[in-house]
Amino acid sequence: MENTAKIARNEAMVYRLQRTKNKSLEWLWMLSLYVLVIGISFVILYPLFSRISMAFKDPVDIYNPTIYMVPIHFTLDNVKLAMKVLDYWPMLGNTLLFAAVMTLLQAASCALAGYGFARFSFPGSNILFTCVVLTILIPMSTLMVPMYLHFRNLDFMGLIKLFTGRDGVNLLNTYWPSMITSATANGLKSGLYIYIFRQFFRGLPKEIEEAAVIDGAGGYSAFSGSCCQTRFRR
Repeated sequence: MENTAKIARNEAMVYRLQRTKNKSLEWLWMLSLYVLVIGISFVILYPLFSRISMAFKDPVDIYNPTIYMVPIHFTLDNVKLAMKVLDYWPMLGNTLLFAAVMTLLQAASCALAGYGFARFSFPGSNILFTCVVLTILIPMSTLMVPMYLHFRNLDFMGLIKLFTGRDGVNLLNTYWPSMITSATANGLKSGLYIYIFRQFFRGLPKEIEEAAVIDGAGGYSAFSGSCCQTRFRR
């Protein structure tokens, strides 16, 4: 009996030690995660906080090395001057309009391309979709020079030079390059959006689209039906 009780006490002690060790490791892991998250958040948010602090500092505080983040002489003169110089409200309206138009164009074109890859099978479709996905890995900086040269003398299939003798149309400093690339699913991160839309449309049931095709609907009508079906399901 004494040996049994001694063994039981030893097992209980080992269990408590193991439990304490597991808890210590768990707390250490959580502490490491918190430190990592806080550090990354600080690196990301520090430039934003620095600019906000600078915007509300008086020139006396800006040139005072003892003042770090919180200004002593709070002022809105910097904000007012920036809004006056930049003509802020008209520029904000133009920016929102431009962003909204580009968003709608790119969403529509990428959705249409993703639907095509999800529903239509043609020779080389997998190779073409692989090339689309690989565009995600290409840095935008490598495409800036080719796009600049392309839109400086835009000539579709050489037709402009053939009929007019000119090198092409200069579209630089206009909205057309952004509109063309967004409307043709060649904008920023379009490969990622096409992939997302393809996976989304592949998850939708084909039976409704097949019934629509039997009733005489074409590809665009089936695509519109899929979008409406998605809206009603939500």
